[in-house]
Amino acid sequence: MKSARRMGPVPAFLFNFGIIGFILYFVPFFAIFIYSLWMGFKNIKKIDTEYIMLLSGLFFCFVFGFLSGYTFFNTSTMLVVIVICVLLINKQEKMKKENIL
Repeated sequence: MKSARRMGPVPAFLFNFGIIGFILYFVPFFAIFIYSLWMGFKNIKKIDTEYIMLLSGLFFCFVFGFLSGYTFFNTSTMLVVIVICVLLINKQEKMKKENIL
């Protein structure tokens, strides 16, 4: 029988932390990714390379998390995900102040 960590981060979060733990731990990062993706598609001609690299970095964090199954449980990997999310939010705020987005 497979353990919850080997099945991917979403089932592992649901089995280890329950629905509330899943909502508190995984959904904010996924919401930041979806919102950033939507803003990028909405203003595709105005975004720069840094925005695309941050968005693709966050996407690859999710992909590698699903492939390895327990990436989000490692502290060093979560720090990278948090830094990418913060940089992406700061980039969006900066672009909004400059009326680019």
